[in-house]
Amino acid sequence: MTKHNYLNILRALFDKKKVLNMSEVCRALSTMSRTTGFRYLRELHHLTSYTHNGKYYTIPGIAQFDTNGFWHFEEIGFSIYGTLIDTLHQVITQSVNGKSNAELEKHCKVRVQAALRTLLHSKRIARVKLKKRYLYVSIDPSIIDRQIRKRLEVEPYNT
Repeated sequence: MTKHNYLNILRALFDKKKVLNMSEVCRALSTMSRTTGFRYLRELHHLTSYTHNGKYYTIPGIAQFDTNGFWHFEEIGFSIYGTLIDTLHQVITQSVNGKSNAELEKHCKVRVQAALRTLLHSKRIARVKLKKRYLYVSIDPSIIDRQIRKRLEVEPYNT
C-alpha cells in the first residue's frame, strides 16, 4: 500500500472518530512502530492533546477551537498553544488581570498546579499574593502592574 493510501486511511479514521491514540493510529497503519505512527501523524500536521499527557491526537479541520483557543472532545482537551505548560503561559501572559489557580483550572478543565510550579521554577510566569490568594501574572514588570491594577478594579481587596 502506498503512503498516500495510508494517509487517506488515517484521515478517514479521524473523520469518523475525531480523536485517536497511538495504538489506534498504529492499528490503522498495520504497524507496531510508534515511529511510523508519528511519521504519518506529522504528514497530517497533527495536534496533540494538552490533557492526558499528550496521549491523544487529532488533525486540523477536525478541531473546532473556541475564541480562547480551546477545543474539547469529551474530556480530551486541545489548545492552539500546544502543551498544558505552553497553554498556561499564554493564557496568563495574555490575561488582562492575571489568573488564579481556580480560574485556570476552570478554563483548561484540568488540574494545573504542577504545570504552574514548572512555569514558576523556569521563571516564565510570576506569582503575587493578593490577600489570601495567589495570582499568576506575566514576568514583564509593566504587565504585572497592569494585571494587578485590573484585578483590584474587578476584585477590590487589600493586598
